[in-house]
Amino acid sequence: MAGFSSRGPDDTSNGDLVKPDIAAPGVGILAAVSPEQNGGANFAMESGTSMATPHIAGLAALIRGAHPDWSPMEVKSAMMTTAYDTKTDRGGDNTDPFAQGAGFVNPRRFLEPGLLYDSNSTDWLAYLKGTGATTDSPVTAIDPSDLNLPSIGIGRLVGSQTVTRTVTSTGAGTYAAKVSLPGFDARVSPSTLSFTGAGQKASFKVTLTRTTAKLNHYATGFLTWTADREGGTVRSPIAVQPVPLEAPAQVRTAATGTSGSTSYKVTPGKNGPIGLKVTGPVPGQVHNGTVAVGEANPTTRGDAANKVFKFKVPAGASAVRIDLVAPKAGQGVDLYLLDSLGHQYDGSLTPGPGGEILDMGNPAEGTYYLVVNGESNTGSGPVSFSLRTFTFNGTQGKLTASPDPIPGKQADPATVTLKWSGLKPSTPYFGFVRYSTSSKPTAVNIG
Repeated sequence: MAGFSSRGPDDTSNGDLVKPDIAAPGVGILAAVSPEQNGGANFAMESGTSMATPHIAGLAALIRGAHPDWSPMEVKSAMMTTAYDTKTDRGGDNTDPFAQGAGFVNPRRFLEPGLLYDSNSTDWLAYLKGTGATTDSPVTAIDPSDLNLPSIGIGRLVGSQTVTRTVTSTGAGTYAAKVSLPGFDARVSPSTLSFTGAGQKASFKVTLTRTTAKLNHYATGFLTWTADREGGTVRSPIAVQPVPLEAPAQVRTAATGTSGSTSYKVTPGKNGPIGLKVTGPVPGQVHNGTVAVGEANPTTRGDAANKVFKFKVPAGASAVRIDLVAPKAGQGVDLYLLDSLGHQYDGSLTPGPGGEILDMGNPAEGTYYLVVNGESNTGSGPVSFSLRTFTFNGTQGKLTASPDPIPGKQADPATVTLKWSGLKPSTPYFGFVRYSTSSKPTAVNIG
């Protein structure tokens, strides 16, 4: 693989899609070029993804010519499951799926792949819904790792996980499964698939359980189905990252009293105690309002599609959390933070429940402007919102989490109970629960 070739994992899917898909010739390719850019020449040697792409496109056309009834995803599947390993710079096999994908495309084999993995637009909408994306579709969400691809990706495996796949036969035959994934116990059920002709479907499950795999690092390998005929193998790359703990990013409770409690579930990805550390709670300031639909520039503060609020950060603040909530489904709003000169703050911005969340670590003292913008609203009327700001410069009230430590057992869910007291009534509070596993903390919203 060329050094300039992009590598995975794919952050946009949180590692549940193995990218890239496949490798093709892309270095030193004789190709048509723009004469104006190449001294009048019509052809030149070029390198890059733009050279590998036409190879794949042309080979896909070749497959469709031989199998006009195959879907685009079946064409892709045929290429991926019949590919072979590229080489390292020292001549060994390069089995890294984040470098080569399924491997190097093999036109000698892909017209008779044996088994095909198919997916359509409904499957992809279900996948998107499973990632938390808004699709405005009635389809039921699936776990992103269950998208029916000729690869298996799990970006956050907590102890053990089972994925499901369905294959379509291209002819008669019996196939036996084998998984090679260091640091995991892997089981395929059923482990044998039999077909009497083309077009038959069969589903199977792959259960991966961590044994010795290093936490927070990817383990890679392959699932291979071997047919009862010479050369009949169907290979899928696997990339799995075991994590020490799965905990919710946020816990929200509508309680507005001075004391109360709630609980949530966490799942350890390893055996052993997991310590807890609570930060907060701190009281928040609330700005409720509405914003018009529009595509106004957020730096234009007087437009009706923008609502602007002054926000002061005192000296010594360790962190700031800004929480924008649009309560109605489909009424999205955008959040921007500008400094006193109108420069946009480029901080940690993540989607919230109907709105957005912005975190500032060790913020500079000064006056800022919070802009609520209605550009992303898909409705026809004004959007109601609640904007809450929390500054960490000393706690008010008491927040505890128990049990501490959690008696962790791999893949066995545990309950964490939160209790708070000494809060002001009708005031929102915010805090964090951090874990000794260095996992992402859980944000706690009270009120």
